Amino acid sequence: DFFLNADLDANYRTGLFNADIVLRKFTGNTIAGGILNVELLDKNGKTVFSQKKTIKPGADSLQMNSFKGKVQQPLQWSAEIPNLYQCIICFYFTKKVAGKLS
Repeated sequence: DFFLNADLDANYRTGLFNADIVLRKFTGNTIAGGILNVELLDKNGKTVFSQKKTIKPGADSLQMNSFKGKVQQPLQWSAEIPNLYQCIICFYFTKKVAGKLS
């Protein structure tokens, strides 16, 4: 599961981006870990936010991973001008993409 939240700072000049991604380790899964990457692209495809985290499955079958950052001079959204961003979430293990969401 994943949860995305976008907001603006008090001056409406800097974007605040949060992503919470829950990974689940199923019984019998032999993957020892990998890299979880979150990338945010503007309407022109330019990367405005990118973060990676090394993931190692714990004893718990569910693992919460949080990403937080700022987007400078974000394109603001309104009903008249709906500037949309694309969020790409990738999980890599052994140099292969295990899953990709956008």
